[in-house]
Amino acid sequence: MMKKFVSLFIIVALLLFALTGCGNSEETRRLEEISAEMMKLNSERADLERDIEDAWEEYDSTLSGGDCCFVLFFDNMTQNLMTKVFPLVSGYGYKGTVVMKDYQFPGGEGCITKKDYETLKAAGWDFAIGTGSVDLKSDNSVENLRAYLEDYKTLLSEEGFEFPSVFAFSKNQYDEKYTDLMLEFGFKVVRYEGGSLGKFSYSIGRNGIYLLSSDVICADKTTMKADMQSAYKEKAAYAAYVRYIGDVVADADNDLDCTTVKYNLMLDFLEDDCEEAKVFTATELYEYKANTLAGSANFMDEFNEKIAAMEKRLAEVNAGIEELRKSITTTSE
Repeated sequence: MMKKFVSLFIIVALLLFALTGCGNSEETRRLEEISAEMMKLNSERADLERDIEDAWEEYDSTLSGGDCCFVLFFDNMTQNLMTKVFPLVSGYGYKGTVVMKDYQFPGGEGCITKKDYETLKAAGWDFAIGTGSVDLKSDNSVENLRAYLEDYKTLLSEEGFEFPSVFAFSKNQYDEKYTDLMLEFGFKVVRYEGGSLGKFSYSIGRNGIYLLSSDVICADKTTMKADMQSAYKEKAAYAAYVRYIGDVVADADNDLDCTTVKYNLMLDFLEDDCEEAKVFTATELYEYKANTLAGSANFMDEFNEKIAAMEKRLAEVNAGIEELRKSITTTSE
């Protein structure tokens, strides 16, 4: 920024010197006006850029605070939710986030009923969309995911359900190339597992999305307990997901399903060893970070308005500087 300012000042000064030497008082006066306006706008631009960066730093600091937060995800829409999961989790006073995928919806074949859906919603549970079997390995993965989401949104609307604001990627699926798509469909929380983003999550990103780190609770090689202990100490956010909970069955997947005993042990650990942690749904986590920590019920809206106003003015200032540059050329010809 300083180099740009100095360069513009030198250009104007040289032009003033040259024209003054030629005795062209009218052009000299005009260049003096341009020089003064250029310096004024450059000063305002520097102030705006500093204010914008300060605002974002305050944003990061504010939203990364708070207690450790855990989110419990359940990647199934079968009656297992109502017969095993809901009673178990509710017994601890916790709530969960249910992941729908492959066009599942309440009332659909093999899924929970619409009445079950209303029961879960009334108890404070929320819902997410998962990738399911959509092809994310091809070169057309973004287009594939967009088509999947468009069709899913239409289906849920036709069935009378709201479209979730939470999206759940499967292991090693998340990529930054999906960010615009997540924003386009209004997702506020995006669950991921694996990759280079880090083990834990701390705050809502500057693009408005909370990238929530997760791991499956019952995998044979899971480090979930150690991870939860670390997240608790660091006051980070972390998500545990599982498919079915219940007695061992022949078609159980040891990486995705969990016995009631084992899942109970995790809930006991949360209750006894992480007593100050908050167990939220994904939506509650977003609201906690976005508004509760900031002390305002409309923090995100207010902040976005403030940033938008500063960025709009910065664009106007930059446009003004560009016009002055053009006028210097015109005046000196």
